[in-house]
Amino acid sequence: MNSLNKSPITVSTITTAQELLNLNATDMSWLLGASSAKWGSIRRHMRLQPDRLADPCHALILRWMFFHPKASPTLHAPAAGELLEQLRASVGPITAKHFALSLGRDASAGHRWLQGAPIGPAGRQALSLIHAQSQERLAENWGKWQANARKEAALRNIDFNKALGWTAARNRQVEDPE
Repeated sequence: MNSLNKSPITVSTITTAQELLNLNATDMSWLLGASSAKWGSIRRHMRLQPDRLADPCHALILRWMFFHPKASPTLHAPAAGELLEQLRASVGPITAKHFALSLGRDASAGHRWLQGAPIGPAGRQALSLIHAQSQERLAENWGKWQANARKEAALRNIDFNKALGWTAARNRQVEDPE
């Protein structure tokens, strides 16, 4: 667990999580919201490139599960835009950009979600883990999720406050010609 504070989540961490949570391959792929093809790709990377960074959303789900091993996503996650509105009511202003980055996605996704665009399976799992019926619990979950997202970003050398996404290419600064 101490290594979680020192390095970003890699695909080899998925094996550790699977063992800790006592999940078979089918349950682990479901937890990550991975299709069978995606799960096959993850497994291949686990064998051939174990130090490869995990998908950011998968990394955030795994960070959550390491600290909340009894948590379980539900089959009925709220829509992303709906959860953002609930969060705004519980914790105050949250930008769509910040919300999307916090879920391990590109900053531009948040606006699309507010317009009703669907979120992918891994994102639905994340939403399900964050969601709570009470505003107090939702705010608490969001605070913990945020801490995990900021930690993972920092370990990947991403400035969470300035980020546009989770890749180096997406975060290159373009000099202003002025």
